[in-house]
Amino acid sequence: MKSTIKDVAREARVSIATVSRVINNLDRVKNTTRKKVEEAIEKLQFNPNPIARTMINGETKSIGLIVPHLSNDYWSQVAEVIQEELWELGYTVMMCTTSVVDNPVEREIAFLKNFIQRNVDGIIFGSLRDFSSFEHPDIKGILATQQVSIVAFDQRIPGISQVNGDHMYWRHP
Repeated sequence: MKSTIKDVAREARVSIATVSRVINNLDRVKNTTRKKVEEAIEKLQFNPNPIARTMINGETKSIGLIVPHLSNDYWSQVAEVIQEELWELGYTVMMCTTSVVDNPVEREIAFLKNFIQRNVDGIIFGSLRDFSSFEHPDIKGILATQQVSIVAFDQRIPGISQVNGDHMYWRHP
């Protein structure tokens, strides 16, 4: 059976709040108490529930990444660099590709909606489409409501922040 935060608190003989402060690496915990809690966590093989943490602090520590494809060196390197940079900041990346299917617009809509439903902290949206005159109502609606922070990568989308790559071929070390 999976261990709970209550089990850890009981094992370490501390309050649930103290266990929470240790898990979240907050101050106000004596080193000896922190060590007891960490030992209890290890002994019980406790893993904090990410859904519960999301409900408490409102963060999933995840970012949605939509790119056209990974068969092109540019997009595969962009995706790798984004993932590495976000990893260093404590985020995981959920990545989807769109242009290998018959209807990439429908796939983009589905991915945007799915990322929003999963409460990602942000979406990086790379597309081959020209959005300056693009009139698809579903995508326009999703982008307009801004239910989550969206950054357009290598694409100008009215009303959305954008980041542009330098398009120089280089290999990430």
